[in-house]
Amino acid sequence: MSNRSYQEVQPRNAAQLFPPTLDDYVAADNPVRAIDAYVGMLDLRELGFRHANARTGSGQPPFDPAILLKLYIYGYQNRIRSSRQLEKATRLNVEVMWLCQNVQPGYKTIADFRKNNLKALQQVNREFVRDCRDLSLLGGSRVAVDGTFLKASANRGSVHTKASLERGLARLDKLIESHYRAMDEEDASDPEGNDLSDPDLVAKMEALIERRARKKALQEQLEASGDTQVSEVDPDARLLRKNGKSVVGYNGQIAVDDKAKLIVATDLVQDGNDSQQLEPMMTQASEAMESEGLVGLADTGYYNGDQLKGCEDRGMEMYVPLPDNAILKGKDGRFGSEDFPYDSETDSFTCPAGRKLVPNGSTYMSRGKRYLVYRSNAGVCGSCPLASRCLPRTDFSRRITRWEHADVMDRHRERMANDNGEVMGLRGSLVEHPFGTLKVWSGVHHFLMRGLAKCRGEFNLMVLCYNFRRVLEEIGVGAFVAYCRARKEVQGIGM
Repeated sequence: MSNRSYQEVQPRNAAQLFPPTLDDYVAADNPVRAIDAYVGMLDLRELGFRHANARTGSGQPPFDPAILLKLYIYGYQNRIRSSRQLEKATRLNVEVMWLCQNVQPGYKTIADFRKNNLKALQQVNREFVRDCRDLSLLGGSRVAVDGTFLKASANRGSVHTKASLERGLARLDKLIESHYRAMDEEDASDPEGNDLSDPDLVAKMEALIERRARKKALQEQLEASGDTQVSEVDPDARLLRKNGKSVVGYNGQIAVDDKAKLIVATDLVQDGNDSQQLEPMMTQASEAMESEGLVGLADTGYYNGDQLKGCEDRGMEMYVPLPDNAILKGKDGRFGSEDFPYDSETDSFTCPAGRKLVPNGSTYMSRGKRYLVYRSNAGVCGSCPLASRCLPRTDFSRRITRWEHADVMDRHRERMANDNGEVMGLRGSLVEHPFGTLKVWSGVHHFLMRGLAKCRGEFNLMVLCYNFRRVLEEIGVGAFVAYCRARKEVQGIGM
């Protein structure tokens, strides 16, 4: 009698009784049914997908873009982003077999679909935000904006700046010069004039000359473009730096609604900071939710006068912490601008001695902004006991400048001063969670595509899948499938 210590196994050639249809393998609450229902209600032709509603003609018929879109949504939700891995899934994964109805496209067809439908994928992402609004999943009153660096399909050595190219050329010139000297010394050592050149040394010399020619071509390309960087692998990727860390990639921007933490606006830019992204992201969020008077939350990196003014002009109320250099503080015991309060009623500044600085009628431009000039009375300042702590060493009066739209900043400072942390305390919990989810849960450590337009399309696909999963967590698969079927009947798609 045998003493069995393991679970009983079955012979591989034993007859099995499987479910009669593939549909029996997929439960009613399986998320793939939501993917199938959602793509089934989309008008892919109107969204701009290639080969949508294709008619049979000569040659091999194309794959239905609906099948490929379903495949990508499933893949990005399950950390399967590679076209080769997606092709493999169509042969091994029962859920994918059900979703694609046993269609098995090759990896090139799968990759080409993503590459050739970038704008359509962005449009699907925007349409899904409207669906979230119809499902009452958006608050539509407050959003948080943030950005993160996403790695490109390129390494750091492939991106060059003007300074790095100059250093590289100088280093190569020294190496080439030393090799020339070595070759000259070898020639001089033979009075009969025989060729004593070391073949290895000659090969190294030729390689160095070739490397120098490539770097010189990159330098000329950089100068002609007017950019600050040039990339050999991904032409649009940039070396981005923040908080002591650097990455070759792009700056991903999102705006997150505060109700269900759904991403309502997204963009991918090349800027190494967020100072120019506040108004574009808030405007996109407002249009996506069809909501005016949004309240926006952002970190200090978004603090910019022009951007805050643009948001205020659109009726938006912004909460952005002031950076340390927002107010110029005095040094070495001297008075800074914070010691000169502004009075809007009299349009004047008051100095620490109680004297007024009034507009002198002159203005100047700096970085595209117009500033008004305020000056004190030179005769009064000359006899002031505080003059040594106030007046510049080369002037007899104090000058203060004020941006022509500085009232926007005054209102913003007052708003931030009145916030006890309740509003700004929400920012991190709203917008940092989605980025963490995209990077950890989705496994998005770098883009698979190259070029800003292609990576922007891929980023929209990532965001679409994030939102899709959030919606299913909020309302469930059954309710979402019912919504898709109802909308499909109203639109008459596929009928």
